Amino acid sequence: MEAHLHRGLACWENTMNLARQTLIEEGQEIHAGAWPALSTMSGFETVADTQIEALMKNHALTGQCYVICASNYIDDYCLNWMKEKLGPQDLVKAGGGWSAVIHPFCEVLAGPVKGGGKGDAFVDAEVDTAQLGTVKVWIDANGHYKRPEILKLEVCRDAMWADDERAAGGASLPENR
Repeated sequence: MEAHLHRGLACWENTMNLARQTLIEEGQEIHAGAWPALSTMSGFETVADTQIEALMKNHALTGQCYVICASNYIDDYCLNWMKEKLGPQDLVKAGGGWSAVIHPFCEVLAGPVKGGGKGDAFVDAEVDTAQLGTVKVWIDANGHYKRPEILKLEVCRDAMWADDERAAGGASLPENR
């Protein structure tokens, strides 16, 4: 079985161009975009799904990778839990969700599934990472468009917290931390 690089970002991390470029430079083939139920929050009702779709299609195109996007939804059980644990929630309502599988050329292969009450829906698509070589002929942010003679990205991979050893690539932690 071939090894494929699957990584992702959560919420507004998907807007961070340097974080996205880091994944691209690592050779990301499948991006996991995780999102909270933004369309259930006051002020985002009419724009959240459009923003998520635009950001996920943008990463598919600029990263030339497949994107699996999952956005949760808020149901009555969740609203009741928040009310009991956090108090009344004036800024959150039931609903949300925008989940899809997106091709590197921005075609939606499956979904989008959106809206409350669809939590049991399954978004399913077949992706063929062997197509990525052909796709990268047009746009390759880690290849002929990278311009390493002009642009350089430096990423600190040091462990920042005691439980961050895996995220830092197995770096050993100083004993006095």
